[in-house]
Amino acid sequence: MKKNFVLDTNILINNPKCIIDSFDDNDVILPFKVIEELDNLKNKDNVGYYARETLRNIEKIRNGSNFISKGVQRNDKGGLLRIVTIKDKIDLIKDVNLELTNNDNLIVCTAIYISRESERKTIFVSNDCNARIKASFFNIDSERYLTDVVPEEYLTYTGMRKVEMPLTFFGSISSDGDFSPNKNLYTIDLSEEPFNEMNIIENEFVLVDVCKEDIEKYDLSRKEKKHLKHVYRRTGDLLYHKCLDGIGYANVKPKNLEQSCAIDLLMDRNVEVVTLRGPAGTGKNFIGTASVLQQVINEKIYDKVVFLKPTITAHEDIGFLPGNTHEKIMAYMGSFLDNISILKKMETINTKTTNNNDFQSLVNAGVIEVENIGFLRGRSISDSIIILDESQNISKSVMKTIVTRVGMNSKIIILGDTSQIDAKHLSVEDNGLSYLIKKFRGQNLYGHITLNKCERSTVSRLAGEIL
Repeated sequence: MKKNFVLDTNILINNPKCIIDSFDDNDVILPFKVIEELDNLKNKDNVGYYARETLRNIEKIRNGSNFISKGVQRNDKGGLLRIVTIKDKIDLIKDVNLELTNNDNLIVCTAIYISRESERKTIFVSNDCNARIKASFFNIDSERYLTDVVPEEYLTYTGMRKVEMPLTFFGSISSDGDFSPNKNLYTIDLSEEPFNEMNIIENEFVLVDVCKEDIEKYDLSRKEKKHLKHVYRRTGDLLYHKCLDGIGYANVKPKNLEQSCAIDLLMDRNVEVVTLRGPAGTGKNFIGTASVLQQVINEKIYDKVVFLKPTITAHEDIGFLPGNTHEKIMAYMGSFLDNISILKKMETINTKTTNNNDFQSLVNAGVIEVENIGFLRGRSISDSIIILDESQNISKSVMKTIVTRVGMNSKIIILGDTSQIDAKHLSVEDNGLSYLIKKFRGQNLYGHITLNKCERSTVSRLAGEIL
C-alpha cells in the first residue's frame, strides 16, 4: 500500500534528486515552509547550489501544472509530489501545542495534518533529531534519510592496523639463542599467510610487531622490541617497508606513529587524495600545512596551494563581515594563518635566516590562494595542492563538487573531525568527510589516517579528555 513521506528541508539539501529517485511509488509531500526555507538558502555558501537545484527539480516535476497542491507525477513509478500548506487548516491541528512561528514546528505540524487527513501511513523524514522527536511525540512515524548513510566500519577506519608475528618472522634463532635478523623484509607478498586473510586495504599501513609470547619467551629488551617493529604500506599486491621521516619545511618531525604515516601519504605524489580525521590538537592542520608548503615552496612540485574551509561558525553567527570577498573568507582561515605563522618561526630558527613566508606575502606572490567553496563550481584546479579543513561540516554533494574540481597534476588533502559537526543538517554518519572515506577507500590514489593523540599542548590534551 502506498505511503506518504513528508520531507524536511535538510533531506533536500543533502540530495536534491531524492524527490525524483527515492521513495519508490509513494507520495512525497513538501511542507510549504520547506519551499520558503529553500528560497532563503539559495544564496547561502555551501548549500546554495543544492537549494537551487532542488527548486529546479520541483519546477521540472511541476512542468507548468497548477495542481501541485493536489499532486503531480514525480517519477515513472507512479509516485506523486505535493506541496502542502496548513495556513488555512490550523483548526484541524489546534490541539497540537507547538509554537507555529518556529519553522521546524510548522514542518512537523504539516506531517501531523497529513497523517490525520489521509488514510495512508504517514512517515516524517528528517535528519534533524529534534524534529523527529517532536513528530514522534504526536505519534508520527519518524525516520532518517538512510540512503548512503556511512556504515560503522568506515566511521572507525583508521588507515592502519597492528599485526603480531612470531620472532622467527623477523629472523632466525640459533641453538645458542643468538638472533640473526632477516634481511629480506623490504616487501611482503600479500598472498603469504597470515596476510592473505587480513583484507588489507590499498595504502593501508601495517605495523608488524613481535607477539607477546615470544617477547616473554626470549626476554626481549625494550630496545630490541623497538628495533624489531616494522611499518609497511600496501601498494598493489605487496606490503612495502616504510622508512618514515619528517617534512623538510621547517624541519617538522612527526610526534607519533599516526603522524608519521600521515606524512608518508601527504608527501607521496602518487597518493592524490588524502584524508586525515581526528579530534582537535592531533596535528591534522599543522602537518598538512607543512607538507603543502614543502611541496610548493621548497620542492616546487605544485605551482600553488589552494586553501578551502566551509564558512560555518562553531557558535552563533555574528552577521555580515566587512570587506571584499577575500577579506570575508580570511575571517574563517585562522587555523591556516596560525600554523603558517608557527612554521615561519620554526623555519627562521632552523635556517638562522629571516623567513618572509608569512601568509599575506605568500598570497601576494601567488603561492597561496584562498577560495570560497561556493565559487568552485565550474573551476578546474590544475598544478596545485588543495587543502580543505573542517570537511565534516560539508554535505556529500558539496564534497563531490570540491573533489571534482581537482585537475591534472593536483592533489587534495581533506581534514576533519566528525566529533565536531556544527552544520545542523549533518551527522557523523552523513557528512562529506565520512562519505568520501566510504567511497574512496580501496582506491590506489587514496590514503587515510585517523589521528588520535593530542599533541597541541597539555591543556588541549586534558581538555579533550575531561571536558
